Amino acid sequence: LNFIKNNEYFNFIADGYTLLGTQVHPEFIYNSSKNTQFKAGLFVLKDFGENTVNYTIPTFTFTYKKKYYKIIIGNLFSRNNHHLIEPLMASEKILGEEVLETGIEYLYKKNRFSFDIWLNWEKSIEKYDTDREEFMIGFSSKLIILEKEKHSLSVPLQYVYYHRGGQINKKYRFENNSNDLILNFNNASIGLEYYYKLNSKNSKLGLRYFYLNHKVNTVIEEFPFDKGNAHYFNVNYSSNKINFSVAYYKSDKFISAKGNDMFQSYSTR
Repeated sequence: LNFIKNNEYFNFIADGYTLLGTQVHPEFIYNSSKNTQFKAGLFVLKDFGENTVNYTIPTFTFTYKKKYYKIIIGNLFSRNNHHLIEPLMASEKILGEEVLETGIEYLYKKNRFSFDIWLNWEKSIEKYDTDREEFMIGFSSKLIILEKEKHSLSVPLQYVYYHRGGQINKKYRFENNSNDLILNFNNASIGLEYYYKLNSKNSKLGLRYFYLNHKVNTVIEEFPFDKGNAHYFNVNYSSNKINFSVAYYKSDKFISAKGNDMFQSYSTR
């Protein structure tokens, strides 16, 4: 993957920056049976403008699949961001080492209903570490309630839970209660998606709406708002050769643990 993404914000909401580099991820794949698969690979990330390789990370994945479901242990399939919308999960994640999620994932698809539930263990700690352990639990589903030759209507439901805590890390001075440093962050979204097929060449027009909310439980004054909500509208046109999208976003004290900085209701600067 070769990538370039230039964020020229010029505002007091978030800093502008440029991402430019290359990812290489060769893998050895062994299918031990029709239902089981093992993968071992090496993920290499090189940002242009630097003299060294930024990340060299070994990857391991075990997959067990049946007719309607799939179980993944190790490095998860996250290059599609689990179909999460931008306010919940920034799409830039796939350009960095964060694309390598590690944990457990269960995918299910049957008839008109599908879902993806996963645990991403982001940071492991040892005894007396100064950092806190971090993990994320996500759920992304879609229920198709109407599917015709030219029309389709579905209801997507998405949820992200982010936790930072731990009990074996190094305690801070003057700290009487370890719970004072525990952070529990909840983001949820429910939406409505309508697509109209324009012709036989897979061209279609889509209308999407999502209602989002958040709730954070912590005694640390890390974020300015404990709870809030947002509305996200999207109109898109797609075909075999082009994908064009226009969106409108409005929030009221909404904060996302993993979303794009431009969708926060406060300045990250």
